[in-house]
Amino acid sequence: MASNGTANSTAAPTRRADRDWVELGRVVRTHGLDGTLLVGLHSDDPSNLIAAHSLRLAGGPGTIPFQVASAEPAGAGPGGRARVRLSLVGLETRERAQLFVGAGVLVPESVLAELPEGEFYWRDLIALRVLDRAGESLGVLAEIVPTAGADVFVIRRAGPDLMLPVTDGLILRVDRERQELWLDVSAREPAEGAP
Repeated sequence: MASNGTANSTAAPTRRADRDWVELGRVVRTHGLDGTLLVGLHSDDPSNLIAAHSLRLAGGPGTIPFQVASAEPAGAGPGGRARVRLSLVGLETRERAQLFVGAGVLVPESVLAELPEGEFYWRDLIALRVLDRAGESLGVLAEIVPTAGADVFVIRRAGPDLMLPVTDGLILRVDRERQELWLDVSAREPAEGAP
């Protein structure tokens, strides 16, 4: 978890119109023969998924609600992000579980853990106006893309999207009241265009 006005990527922003559900990760593969799933999280903190009693899988078969039978940490995956072994009521064969490989794992926003003062989830940054150190507008934060190396801020502007890897020192200040995100882009060569 990050502090002092920095972000916690436990809950990645959801692209769904339904903002009451948050995507915590994606199903990487099945695990064993009993329908257990291996979920790669968007963060290094598995606590929100482990504490969930119900969730939705959003994938090939549609968005399906499930009750959680068990959830336990399964070590770190690429980029140090946490993994969780997840067993769901009604998903008890490898064949049925295979249908959900690649599916998003969504939990109700209401079950997310409260964060200490000065910390926030990535999803809280979406739609904030982005400013550089000098106060010049860079655009609006449209998306945060989780990658193995570092999450990437996608900033929508008049020209091609501006993409910035989220590294130490990038976030200078978050002003939720004024809907502003201040970034230090002076030491970076941002990539432009699509990923």
